[in-house]
Amino acid sequence: MSAISIAISVFLALASPSFGSLLARDDVAAQNCNHDFAYTWDDGLSLWQVDIVDEFTCIGGKTTFFVHGNNQGSCIYSEDHVQSLRYAFESGHQIASNSWSNVDFSSLSQSQIDIEIQRLDEAIVKILGVKPRFFRAPQGQLSASTISYIESKHGKIVVSTDSDSGDIQGGASPEGNLAFYQNLAKQGKSKPHLSRSYATTVAGVDGLDFGSAETLINAGFKLISVAECLDTNAYEAVGSYGVRDSSWTCDGSWTSPATSTTCSQTYAAAADDKTCEKIGARFGVSGLAIYLANPYLNCGDIWAYTPVCIPTVAATLPTVCVQKYTAAKGDTCSKIAGLFGVTSEELFAANTFVNCNDIWQGTSFCIPKASNPTSCVSTYTASDGDTCKKIADKYGLNTAAIRNANTFVNCDDIWAHTPICIPGKTATNTATSTATTTTTTTATTTTTTSTSTTSASAAPTCVSTYSAAKGDTCLKIANNFGLSEQAIKNANTFVNCADIWEWTPICIPPGGSTSTSTTTTASGSGGCVSTYQPEVVTTCQKVGQLFGLSEAAIRNANSFVNCNDIWAWTPLCIPSGGSASTSSSAATTTSTAAASCVTTYSAGDNESCSSVATKFGLTEKAVYDANTFVTCGSIWRYTPLCIPPGGRGCTKTIKSWPGATCETIASNYGATAENIQFWNSFVTCNNIWTDTDICTSH
Repeated sequence: MSAISIAISVFLALASPSFGSLLARDDVAAQNCNHDFAYTWDDGLSLWQVDIVDEFTCIGGKTTFFVHGNNQGSCIYSEDHVQSLRYAFESGHQIASNSWSNVDFSSLSQSQIDIEIQRLDEAIVKILGVKPRFFRAPQGQLSASTISYIESKHGKIVVSTDSDSGDIQGGASPEGNLAFYQNLAKQGKSKPHLSRSYATTVAGVDGLDFGSAETLINAGFKLISVAECLDTNAYEAVGSYGVRDSSWTCDGSWTSPATSTTCSQTYAAAADDKTCEKIGARFGVSGLAIYLANPYLNCGDIWAYTPVCIPTVAATLPTVCVQKYTAAKGDTCSKIAGLFGVTSEELFAANTFVNCNDIWQGTSFCIPKASNPTSCVSTYTASDGDTCKKIADKYGLNTAAIRNANTFVNCDDIWAHTPICIPGKTATNTATSTATTTTTTTATTTTTTSTSTTSASAAPTCVSTYSAAKGDTCLKIANNFGLSEQAIKNANTFVNCADIWEWTPICIPPGGSTSTSTTTTASGSGGCVSTYQPEVVTTCQKVGQLFGLSEAAIRNANSFVNCNDIWAWTPLCIPSGGSASTSSSAATTTSTAAASCVTTYSAGDNESCSSVATKFGLTEKAVYDANTFVTCGSIWRYTPLCIPPGGRGCTKTIKSWPGATCETIASNYGATAENIQFWNSFVTCNNIWTDTDICTSH
């Protein structure tokens, strides 16, 4: 489980039907905890926030930061503050609202209060993917009517304090702060407290260094967050971390996105929608985009029939980071882009806050997914001690080429047996060799000999990757795919052809013959011309014989099946190129030609053509036309469904390996565990069956 998931789950697991006696009235701020001790901080965006986090983590306690958006020129969107907030959040500490700016709420109108709360909420949602439920006024007490307005309009839990350390007062000192907490400790652990210190004062921060929190621990207190001490949730979950864009600024005036968003439609939430993320997925936008268009929503618990504005364009999440990079001295956008195989424009679009020609050392960069990803010409299985440089040297490439093609690895610490994509050569040798090229047509074979300059150790492009089964050899795999044993050897020089380990990724090169007969060419290279459901258990070879195709053609068109044990009634794609001479007694085929499948999806519980269409951005008719064998209103669980092109469909599918989880798959393929779960809703993330078809990219 990722640090982000842990941080969210710590707080979202604390739900309680009621908030306890201290939250019984909607016009009174909660001043104390129900139990234990909540040590909290006001005036957040402190330069010392990381130090505070480390101190509480060291003593086994939790704390709560009430933060501002823009306080005395300190902007929440600065990279230092973004990273320190995420650090505190991922460490399990609570982030709460102290309002956008440090102002006296008693002097504000309701519309001004709205801006103070909503602008900060928007910032925290962008940075952390959650909306804080807790609010504390930055100066003085709030009137009963103001508390009631904030709670009813913005859904906040308004809190105050029973014990203010006074760090912000003139003459405050670290020694005074320590004495304050020592006095609270003497009252005994049976008396709960909700204390307030100030994260921007020397007295408060140095008082912590002097032992204020440790004193409480030694007195038997349990230091917990405000949400924990009031037995409720800290946040409403909205989505995942956002990526910096031009809206991440404290400059200028602010208008709620909801007032400037154009709705493509108004959608009535279904009973099973529940979250902004889920509704966003229905319409191809982010959960954050849904929230920004509908800031009144509780993104973690949306009621059925709630009207939801669906924005025309997804906002504020234009880029997905495949990894992070910390800038070195002398880096420029062009230099960093070259390291990761992206363009300078793509890099800047994901990091608009930087000056590309004057990048500070230590700046954290989002590395976006390349628009033109690297193609692998072969797959290499890493050995102990391998690094990107060693592998690059082995294949006559530069280190950056290996890094760019395998962004999931740590280049200095590659685990043994990791499959490494080997991209096309960037340099050729000067040796002249004789190359023989064979071109096969339906009935004739022509052999041509030519002289050419070839890349050193050139490997063919892979048309697919096959996960080796127990007992496989190069010859056996070659026979399965209609290739020569030498072709498999050339494309996979790292393997011992007589002893291939189970689950080894094998590059399948182009050029496989699909039939030895000169009268039938069954390449299976086109889309599905029909769908066939065998009435009894069968094999790829038998199905191929029915349709005048090779076993390899059937296998290639139906990579999700076990070719030696195909279950009865499994819908099979029949590719083009066969004789199609099947009698009606031998097989049942669809009469309408189906489109090519971009992926195969295994149906979950209570699936329908409509629910599948929504998942992949297709029409219900498109799903049915590609799967005419199903009853659209009641699709059986685990039914393999063809997902045709034209939607937001899966663009890459892999076979799971033993022990694979959503987390490990996401790590290997540059996705998030949450996306892997959503794209493959039929799996249990911590118990994925071996050899399951898993979608890894949309």
